[in-house]
Amino acid sequence: MRAETLILDASTDRWPDEAAFFAELMRLPLAEQAHVLRKKTPAARRAAALGRLLLLDALARLGLPLSLINSMQYAPSGRPFLAAGPAFNISHSQDRVVCAVTPGARRVGVDVEAVRPFSADAFADLAETMTPAQWALIHADPAPARRFLAFWTMKESVVKATGRGLALPLGDLAGNGPLLSWPDGETWAVAEVAFGDDYVGHVATRVG
Repeated sequence: MRAETLILDASTDRWPDEAAFFAELMRLPLAEQAHVLRKKTPAARRAAALGRLLLLDALARLGLPLSLINSMQYAPSGRPFLAAGPAFNISHSQDRVVCAVTPGARRVGVDVEAVRPFSADAFADLAETMTPAQWALIHADPAPARRFLAFWTMKESVVKATGRGLALPLGDLAGNGPLLSWPDGETWAVAEVAFGDDYVGHVATRVG
């Protein structure tokens, strides 16, 4: 992964109560506060707020003006982006939130998933999301659920980076990392993001 991609993560457990949550929420522009508060559940509001606060922290670490967040817009898919740059992407699972930012014009995608068990039926329902070679590696792994989620987060980080959503056929995205490729030759670099034993995550950027 290229050095200019900055990845920050944190837990929504950082706020011991609603007063602490609202105190940090005030760091965001009014439009983003409103966006957060439109979320239906406290968990969703915390995740949305933390993603944007991590983005602010990333801008500061990169030496970029915090006012860039005022240019936040939303694609028809709901994906947020900064009209004045840089490229960024946010993901969350349970209490973990991650934000990846790259100052370049390239797209970036990130995905995190909590590790959880999968039944044989669940794997069968997901058969079309992996190539035969990927399924072989998953079933041969002593921790197949974690290996599946590793592939899943690789692929979803690529799909999020493209901005085209999960309508893209995940089963066509081949490779075992650090490169994944579509049949047309479009290639993406993926790198693991370490979250410890309870989560799996990857970040993706375009090659070339």
